[in-house]
Amino acid sequence: MFKRYQFIIYSLAIVWVLSGCHSEQSNNNKPLVAVSILPLQYLVDNISGGTVETMVMLPPGTSHEAYDPAPKQMTQLAEAKLYLTTGNTAFDESWLPNLAGNNPGMTVRILTDGIDLIAGSCTHEGHTGDDHHEGVDPHYWLSPRSFRIMATSIYNELSQLIPENKGLFQQKYDSITGIIDEIDSLASKELAGLPNRQFMVFHPALTYFARDYGLKQMAIEADGKSPGASGLRSFIDIARQDKIKVIFIQKEYDSTNASAIAREVGATTKSFDHMAYDWPANMTHIITSLKESLSQ
Repeated sequence: MFKRYQFIIYSLAIVWVLSGCHSEQSNNNKPLVAVSILPLQYLVDNISGGTVETMVMLPPGTSHEAYDPAPKQMTQLAEAKLYLTTGNTAFDESWLPNLAGNNPGMTVRILTDGIDLIAGSCTHEGHTGDDHHEGVDPHYWLSPRSFRIMATSIYNELSQLIPENKGLFQQKYDSITGIIDEIDSLASKELAGLPNRQFMVFHPALTYFARDYGLKQMAIEADGKSPGASGLRSFIDIARQDKIKVIFIQKEYDSTNASAIAREVGATTKSFDHMAYDWPANMTHIITSLKESLSQ
């Protein structure tokens, strides 16, 4: 109910702004493409070659489970021609109908076509695909193979939006997919033949990555909640038994429990940003960190 009232307030603010003045976007001939997260902005920026303006709904450091768009974002979104999202996140569930209703002329695309989806959710414990939960794990962008599929979908959407630039988009698409393929090859090479295949992470963000490269992810967080005292003891026992040397954490989440487990078993913690804009650098960091961890 609260979000409904928020949306009404945002809508009134948008009507006032659009009727009373011209936004910066109105004076810019480039169409506006909105995305849900930074990695998608990276793809749009690179494939479009600067022919579109981009905006991201979830700013750096925010949680999709708790974030509500600012009125300024809703005003900007009212002028977007295209909205691209991963779907299957708490933010999408809460806001996507309102975002689409706020701008009926905006094309909305959920970038899951062609991806072999894993049952679960962003707030469920990570798995390799054998177990089934309600919903879908949304972290496909952290798998190079799935990210390549998303790049193809974005190329197609941009080509429909600005067909006269399809040739440019093709060139940029070929370039960025070449980079993605290099990251895929790096992961296959660096993670093959390692003595250990299991890693521990706080938030289950590497489910697709683990599946694609034959690894097993153990997530401390389950159903969006940190473990209680007994659960924490179980993770300590598992980490000690499996000789876990590194526990991976994300800056958006509380690292208290991960740090406690690490202290108990003599491990270290290593952070990564699963929402980073610079996708190639971020994935290279994840791959090299996992190799270092699993080689110990």
